[in-house]
Amino acid sequence: MIGTVGTAGKEARAYDYGADLVINRADQDFVATLEFTGGRLVDKVVDSTGASILDRSFDTIRKLGHVVSFGEAEGKPFANLWERLVQQSLTLT
Repeated sequence: MIGTVGTAGKEARAYDYGADLVINRADQDFVATLEFTGGRLVDKVVDSTGASILDRSFDTIRKLGHVVSFGEAEGKPFANLWERLVQQSLTLT
């Protein structure tokens, strides 16, 4: 499991919850970290921030993957959300 956090203080908590890798988006580009998976795209994305973070997450998920979105701290998802889901045959919760 790969976790993404917005502050350094949350990194330890993500590891405590079982993350194999934690990315602080303030310091790292989470999309560029696909090298950790050997280029393999992820099966699921769970996002609580919305807007650009959710939109960029689509670059990390495989076709027929699943997206869970449960927050909009950064703002509402972009208007092209439906198109992004359909292009990759994704499901959304």
